[in-house]
Amino acid sequence: MIKNDLDAIARLPEIYTSVLLGQSWMAALDTVAEIVGARGVILFDVAEGELQFRARRGSSLYDGQQAQARRYVQQFGPFDRQAAAVIERSTPLTPIFDVDVWPDFIAQGRRADVQFLREHFRIFRRFAFNLGSSAESIAAMTLMMDAEMREIPPTTIRRAKLVAPHVAKVVELHRTFAPLQSGTDALAGVIDRLSVGICLVDRSGQLTLANRMAQRILAESGAIWRTEEGRLACRDLQLSAALQAAVLYGAGSAPTEYPARPMREIILPKPDPSANPVYLAISPLEAVAPGADLQADQALILLIDPALCGTARIDPLGLIFGLTRSELDVGELLVSGRSVEAISESRGVKLSTTRSQIKSLFAKTGVSNRYEFMWKALKYMSPLA
Repeated sequence: MIKNDLDAIARLPEIYTSVLLGQSWMAALDTVAEIVGARGVILFDVAEGELQFRARRGSSLYDGQQAQARRYVQQFGPFDRQAAAVIERSTPLTPIFDVDVWPDFIAQGRRADVQFLREHFRIFRRFAFNLGSSAESIAAMTLMMDAEMREIPPTTIRRAKLVAPHVAKVVELHRTFAPLQSGTDALAGVIDRLSVGICLVDRSGQLTLANRMAQRILAESGAIWRTEEGRLACRDLQLSAALQAAVLYGAGSAPTEYPARPMREIILPKPDPSANPVYLAISPLEAVAPGADLQADQALILLIDPALCGTARIDPLGLIFGLTRSELDVGELLVSGRSVEAISESRGVKLSTTRSQIKSLFAKTGVSNRYEFMWKALKYMSPLA
């Protein structure tokens, strides 16, 4: 039950996980409908004013009623094409209401297509968003309201504006990651677009794939590098052993006593003690790309070098946990990998002030260290730069 905007924000990660991990558009769009207070939600592509119905995805309102949906398309396509032409010309992420397309829409309650939707789906008012374009088409989302609603509530409009950018990002990510099914060559092209380092390592420790950012980190950071044998190495022997153990686990060949965790995190210091360290997160590949046509016994390694990153934006986290502006600023610098000293210097405050703000930040978000905070914050951030 969505009681307020904070509840709505807290549900946003479900949209990402439903599509990117669960491969369920229906579950994602059901979440959108619940957040917004809509009866149903549908996604479609617009290409030169025409609707590409083959690409449509809908919430569970339409489950089991495909025959009625096809009948609607066949009989009333011209009405939708009118709306498609308006959506195609609209500013992305700006709501387009039924009355923007047909000014006398409410008075036309007896129009055939309106009557059809009332009878078979119990919907009346609707509004849409242009979610942004690809090379071939524009993605759009339409939200359908209950037939009893003569007006669209302001709360619904506000929450729709909140959720639309996230649906747009999921559509973008899905378009980007769909090629994973075609194997490693496609994966290489996809991960080069990411603003963090991504590596694949097999159970022997051999580096099988590294995107451009990973190659930069391995070449420039001094904290981790690729050996002549094609393996990852770091300066500290204890950390090297931890890295090797984490890779073995991630690649599916760890000893049975190794703790069963879905992700391992390691912090690697640089030769310069004053420089921010490099952060590694190591996961089984199958947990990240289930069903992909790739060699399964590999570990996926995420590398973050603060020296190569900009400042992260974690505004939704601030709304959910009631963070002050100062705490939010500190949190964004923490997620970006800045040291406590660097945060104090960049903000022009005492070290004790920054430490106090970090303590308050961790207490409010229920974490005990920087890494736990990073992963909590990343749930609410865009995966792509």
